[in-house]
Amino acid sequence: MDTENRNANYPEVQSGAAELRDAVLVRGRTLDDDPSARQIEIYRRMPGTQRLKLAEQMFWTARRLKAAGVRYQHPNWPEQQVIAEVNRIFLHVRD
Repeated sequence: MDTENRNANYPEVQSGAAELRDAVLVRGRTLDDDPSARQIEIYRRMPGTQRLKLAEQMFWTARRLKAAGVRYQHPNWPEQQVIAEVNRIFLHVRD
């Protein structure tokens, strides 16, 4: 598939919005970090227990991804040191 046809499915690419979105940082966050109105609506309709379960799943996914990154950066570290580093990182995380 050529670029022209692929971009026809994504009007934000045609308008240059993708480049703008990727370039703009607000307090270290991209514009994509904010939920859409549809996402907010879906979350508000969820029971609290389901939202909590989803948040817990995201937390553990983030920890697994961070651990994979630490392992990649420090391939010689034993697993205990990787876990300690992930714990340190999550302990000192800032908004």
